[in-house]
Amino acid sequence: MKQQKILLIMIAVIIIIVVGGYGVWSLITSNSPRAAPIPNGLTPAPYASEDNTVSQIRDLAMNFIRNTHAETVPLMNNLSWVGGRQETGLLGSETYIYTSTEWVVSITYPVVPNPTYTITITYSSGGGSVSWQGLCENQNVIETSYTSNMANQPASLSTQEKIRDEVILYLKTNHPETVQFMANLSWAGGRQETGLIGSSSYIYTSGSWAVTMQYPVVTNPIYSVNASFWEGDIIIEWQGTYQQGIITETSFIEFLSQPMIRDAVMSYIKTKHSETTFYIQGLNWTGGRVDMGLVGSEKYVYKTVHGTVGGQWWIVEITYPVVYNPLYTIKVNYTQTSISSFPKITWEGTWQNGTITETKYTFN
Repeated sequence: MKQQKILLIMIAVIIIIVVGGYGVWSLITSNSPRAAPIPNGLTPAPYASEDNTVSQIRDLAMNFIRNTHAETVPLMNNLSWVGGRQETGLLGSETYIYTSTEWVVSITYPVVPNPTYTITITYSSGGGSVSWQGLCENQNVIETSYTSNMANQPASLSTQEKIRDEVILYLKTNHPETVQFMANLSWAGGRQETGLIGSSSYIYTSGSWAVTMQYPVVTNPIYSVNASFWEGDIIIEWQGTYQQGIITETSFIEFLSQPMIRDAVMSYIKTKHSETTFYIQGLNWTGGRVDMGLVGSEKYVYKTVHGTVGGQWWIVEITYPVVYNPLYTIKVNYTQTSISSFPKITWEGTWQNGTITETKYTFN
């Protein structure tokens, strides 16, 4: 009987030790850190493309302006951006341009690791304008200059001013090459007294730009609108109509200076024929008008500076009749007769109103 009591006491002690040990272990493990479970349906964020990176920098700069300059806050409602990378023909540099209503954002940066982005942002509507410049490095925005007259602007625009601004936006969107001529627009003008009964006329000017509109004084009129830009050899003329928010283009004419046409053609060749990229880098041009002694015709010839053997040897010839809205005939040649391994490149085509048409191309 005594042995049975001793056995029962030993069993009880063992049970107490086991239960107590388990309780201590549970207490320790319940207070120790654990790895958080991974929620279902989540995947790592993809690596951002270059365009996404630049658009993020655009938004950082716009937020900087909004937070730093309170007068711009009402101008930033419902922004919807269009645009992207621009072909500049510059080696080692990239440029992106975005537009949204009256805003234009231009971002340029060198193609190097961790570049510094140079940013220019403008806004123009009515008589109001904003001009901002800055830098972005490592997601940090730095303002270098800012000008604005928005604090003095009226609270709302007239119907005619809104139509003028919508036409300018249409030009920016549908003819993006015109954006470079629209920085810091600040409009003046208004209704013109024509003496015509039942008709109204408005004229607005800003620098080399003029926007005119005429319409009959009736319910829901059709506005006839003309937008023009004249500066040196550069001429832009747009005509169209506006009714109930709908813009219809009826004509568009663009005269650029001969060097601008030359550069546009070289950029076209580089973009369409990638095998020429190596030979279209850092071109330095010389030349200009050539006197042919022909009445009613003009010819311009441009050549690259040859430099040492192995340089880029290009010749661009531009001819056109001296008429309104001429068709430019262009011939482009690349040759290196002293080095047999270099190719011979020939290109022929036309330019008119910003449209380039290729008629001949050889690379051999």
